[in-house]
Amino acid sequence: MRGTGLSRPSCLILNLQNMSEREQSLGLESFQEEIHQIVEKIKDKDATAADIADVSQLTSKEMDLWNLYKDILKIIVSADEKKRDELLKLVDKLKNDGGYTPIDKTRHNFVGWINNRNPFPYAYAAKVYSMDKIKQKYAEDIELYLGIKV
Repeated sequence: MRGTGLSRPSCLILNLQNMSEREQSLGLESFQEEIHQIVEKIKDKDATAADIADVSQLTSKEMDLWNLYKDILKIIVSADEKKRDELLKLVDKLKNDGGYTPIDKTRHNFVGWINNRNPFPYAYAAKVYSMDKIKQKYAEDIELYLGIKV
């Protein structure tokens, strides 16, 4: 391109990279807005959620945890016993990925809140809890976070 020292293909690559960053930014902003709306709905019932004060401090790392939790809920809502292994893998991943402690208070509170939501003990108690029982246990979360009435 004239005056920039960049060729047309280089400019195209830069535009694609910037678009990707913009798309990522929009995804992060959507996530932050989603968490803000949830916190507003439940802050009177959930003190940990109420402590998620400044959602603009949440990063893509917290967004990944949130998406992982929603994937877990999608498996639970199916109540398909054949998906128990997949559920266990995601539950383990949430437990491992959520095992960090951010210094920032909002991020720290979000990680604590998401870890409190993890159905780890229910998912592993296969002989005691059927997938249908786990679904009933998480019915409120499924409705609130996925918009699916159980």
